[in-house]
Amino acid sequence: MTVVKAKLLRLQSTGEEQGGGEIKSEANIAKEISPTSPQTTFVLPDNIQKINEIITLTQTHKGDQEITISNKTFLLNEEGIQKIHALLTK
Repeated sequence: MTVVKAKLLRLQSTGEEQGGGEIKSEANIAKEISPTSPQTTFVLPDNIQKINEIITLTQTHKGDQEITISNKTFLLNEEGIQKIHALLTK
């Protein structure tokens, strides 16, 4: 489940509980959170050193935030996501 879909479902459920209110579309939620959410989908690099660093980071920074590298999804903590983001956007 993406962050956008999760937030949309959360907003819809709280809107129903409160008796209505404005229900935001997925596109509007994506616009709202895009400035604060780092990229979470990456292509696997060709550099073996970076691949080894990714392996180490995914094993040592397990958490509950989803990140996708090629077609594989990992659950990492915030620090791990930041380190992979820095590594792969160089």
